[in-house]
Amino acid sequence: METALSVNRKQSPLIVDAVDLHLELKSCEKYELDNGVPVYAINAGAEEVMMVEWVFFAGNCFEEKNLVAATTNYL
Repeated sequence: METALSVNRKQSPLIVDAVDLHLELKSCEKYELDNGVPVYAINAGAEEVMMVEWVFFAGNCFEEKNLVAATTNYL
């Protein structure tokens, strides 16, 4: 017996090609801080919520000495 909320495991889900997927993103505003760092802001409504993402160059291809990136990963 299946209810409206249960998943039918006998029938595979419909596969949608990523090219046919219609994705609408909200427009963003770009600011630049005094130190030249770009800031992108999206007004998503009346809620006072903030999300911060830090993006910086890191990893083995940017390390100046061997094992610095790998060792830092364990901290």
